[in-house]
Amino acid sequence: MTVDLSETFDADIDITDVTVGSVADLSITDNSDAVVADDANLQLDISDNGITAGDTYEIPVTLTLDGTDLDADGGDEYIYHSAQDPDGNQDDTRYRALNVGTSQVVAGNGIAADSGTDWDTYSNYDDTNTVEIYQGETVTFEADGEGDIVTINEFETDNDDITLGSSAESSGTTPGKATNIDTADLEGGEEYLVEFDGDSNEWYVLLDVAPLDLDATAVDTNITTNNDIEVNVTSEDLTGTEVQATVLDSDDESTGVTATTELDANGDATFAFDAAHDDLGAGEYTVEVEHDESEVTATTETIEVSEAPDPNVEFRSNVQENIGNNASIVVDIEDYDGSVFVQVGDSEEDNYQTILEVEDTSEDGNVTIIHDTSTSGDGAYTLANSDDELHDTLESASIDHDALEAGSYTLNVGLNGNSTAIDDRQDSAQYNLQDREELADDQLSTHVAPGDDTVASSDDLENTVVTADDSVALLEDESAMDHLLVQLDNPHIYALLDAGDDQDSLGDFNVTIEEVNPGPNAEPDVWATDDSHENDGSKISVDVLVANQTEGQAIFAFDNEELANELSEGEEYYLNVSLDQTSPIVTADYSENASTTFTTETAELELDEDENANLANSSAEDVVGETNVAPGSELTVTAESAGHFYDDADAVVAEDGTFAGTFNFSEYEAGLNVSLQADDFHFSLNDEADAVLYAADQPEPHNVAIDATAPNSVTVDDDATLDVSVENLGEQDSPEFTYTVTVDGETLEEDTKQLEAGDDFTASYDLDTSAAGSYEWSVTADGEDVDASESGTLTVEEEEPADDDEPADDDEPADDDAPEDDSDDDDSEEEDGVPGFGFAVAIFALIAAAMLALRQQE
Repeated sequence: MTVDLSETFDADIDITDVTVGSVADLSITDNSDAVVADDANLQLDISDNGITAGDTYEIPVTLTLDGTDLDADGGDEYIYHSAQDPDGNQDDTRYRALNVGTSQVVAGNGIAADSGTDWDTYSNYDDTNTVEIYQGETVTFEADGEGDIVTINEFETDNDDITLGSSAESSGTTPGKATNIDTADLEGGEEYLVEFDGDSNEWYVLLDVAPLDLDATAVDTNITTNNDIEVNVTSEDLTGTEVQATVLDSDDESTGVTATTELDANGDATFAFDAAHDDLGAGEYTVEVEHDESEVTATTETIEVSEAPDPNVEFRSNVQENIGNNASIVVDIEDYDGSVFVQVGDSEEDNYQTILEVEDTSEDGNVTIIHDTSTSGDGAYTLANSDDELHDTLESASIDHDALEAGSYTLNVGLNGNSTAIDDRQDSAQYNLQDREELADDQLSTHVAPGDDTVASSDDLENTVVTADDSVALLEDESAMDHLLVQLDNPHIYALLDAGDDQDSLGDFNVTIEEVNPGPNAEPDVWATDDSHENDGSKISVDVLVANQTEGQAIFAFDNEELANELSEGEEYYLNVSLDQTSPIVTADYSENASTTFTTETAELELDEDENANLANSSAEDVVGETNVAPGSELTVTAESAGHFYDDADAVVAEDGTFAGTFNFSEYEAGLNVSLQADDFHFSLNDEADAVLYAADQPEPHNVAIDATAPNSVTVDDDATLDVSVENLGEQDSPEFTYTVTVDGETLEEDTKQLEAGDDFTASYDLDTSAAGSYEWSVTADGEDVDASESGTLTVEEEEPADDDEPADDDEPADDDAPEDDSDDDDSEEEDGVPGFGFAVAIFALIAAAMLALRQQE
């Protein structure tokens, strides 16, 4: 008799032992050793040992199986065996082969219906009779007896009592005691009650289903053999667990190309398979991603891989740049994955050569190489895109100084290379490196910004108002100052200067501020960013806000709080930016300088008493004033009428220094007296004025205003004029008033005046300057409902006597022993010029000295 065991062997199940039981009246021999050793079918040789015709005999055969390599179809497979005698009589039997799931639910671990413990009480389920699984797992359920039915039920609870709902999944265990159930259709985040229904007993186990939501998506479904197969994996519910990706062919068979990674903190992961290096030719592929812990899988859509065309690697254009800047060498790469080799220069023609191995790992179709023209050694070349790779820098011919000289250098790119040459050349181009423009005075300018704004980066410049100005508001008593910004318009310094640099990272640059007029017998105060500044000045803080090579513009910002404690009001200062002659981009034997001057002004704020004297009770009436703080500064204007209202309005300083706060006075009666105040909280400045409301539908009442000016000081017998303008700013005629001009107690004019709406008159008075002294003057307009005045003081000073003891230039003795000027001496003070400043400033100093000598001669 032959027992066919082929289905067991075909399922990769090993038979490790065969036992054939003895039967009375039969003599049985077998080939069990061959079954175990050679995967042979079982042969039973049966001989008569006293059998009776017509009797039935059962021959027990026991197979011991090893299912380690079992890969059952769908995780659950029936295996059939048949026994056949020589006459063709046959009998069949079967057993069930299961791939045991990552989770198992065993009936005996649950609550038995007749155990005395209420299976339908929710609180009776704890860790011993609750199993946690992932949605989508294939779970093995092991019953208490053969042929039992496993049912996964939905349920509800009411005061701890369980009421079974509909069946979500069900499966029988015949012919064994176990079955596998795919849980993909169960709801993640829900609980179910598993019922094992058998002849001997009913068991109940609580099933807690955790969500998985595993998804795999191909980044690109149409690629070439030069590209990567990229897959993004996501799971909203898993972090820190491993997933494995396998590339499947068009028959859903594994290609043997696999990779494993871990889901990050967001439940995300990425796989990339190199179609060329992994021997994946043209064809259709999918990628199956399996969550290791649960064995749940997700599969991408079909990815079409076609044969790649020939590589297209070339320079985008010839390169032209100036020494001192960053040059961009762009290599366009199409239909090619992997490194390319870029050669800069030629060892024989240029005495310089560097080969760079770069790769477009960002896959944006190009690699941009940045050459810092201030150097040629280590670090001279970087990549613009940090996602690209600079694998190696191979310098086969170096130079003994930092920067390359101006000239034309050859560029080559190939697909292979080494430290001396490139191979499989794809393209060539020219790199033209030109001389740079030196720093110059006309490149430097000063700007101001509101002191209360933050000015620490280029982004801050978008949120403030920057105004070109050579004066900056300062208030020493409050240690407050507007921001002072410096703009340097030089086109060729950006290899050395970056936005974000500060006083400690300026390298070869130095920024200095120096007093113009320190006073007699005193050295000027100096502030510098360089610790070793030649005038031993105090160190100051500077931030580089902008270093824009395209625009050829750099912007520096000082720390306004620091400067407010260093500078003085009403002073003039030199401002200088220098580039040290030791810098690799400086070819001259002197340091380069760009210089300008700026002044500090005492911060002032004033409401316009004349313009604000009458205010209409309209819905939008402006209270105006003037200040010298930076345009864009935010002020607060308040208006108050005791017992009636208090209101405030924001005001912004315009470019001409004026400001206006707009109020709605429409709800208040004409005739109310209003107290006005304007505040600049950065400088702690304020000013007050009085106003009267008038009816907005009526002409503005008369408003006589005086504007009078005279010199503050003159020398004896110099001309001095008092200029007066009197105007009616209102829209109604003024009453008569007395106009009086008084100087040093003497009335120069007294007259009765009356001005129609909008009219004015002017007058000028020559002031007596024959004697030194201080002379007070005043101009008044006084009458019924007219009260205006201006006053001041003229100081007449004695002319300073000439120094008769000082010889004229022609009388100065010649210094015959003085050494001849050696114009070639690099260390001479004359060549160095004014310490810390450029050639133009030195020339200015010499001109000033010449003018002084001329004045002494006269």
